[in-house]
Amino acid sequence: MNRRRDQPSGQEVKEEIEIYYETEINHGRLYPNLDMLVDNKLVEKGQLDHRTNYYAITDAGIAETEERREWDFDRYSEVR
Repeated sequence: MNRRRDQPSGQEVKEEIEIYYETEINHGRLYPNLDMLVDNKLVEKGQLDHRTNYYAITDAGIAETEERREWDFDRYSEVR
């Protein structure tokens, strides 16, 4: 994986979310949510340069994502 994928800047995260949801994401909502993920140790935050931070998913974040994915699969496979 390249650096942009492993450690995207906040702006890169914003752009990816906007593409996924096909809507504009407000900076005032994005950064507090990223900070919450950092506080919960699901994402780490570091500095790329004096102006730009990067965000990277932690092992705990990967585990939570996998757990959620399994929960969704189990939940929706029972509906059928």
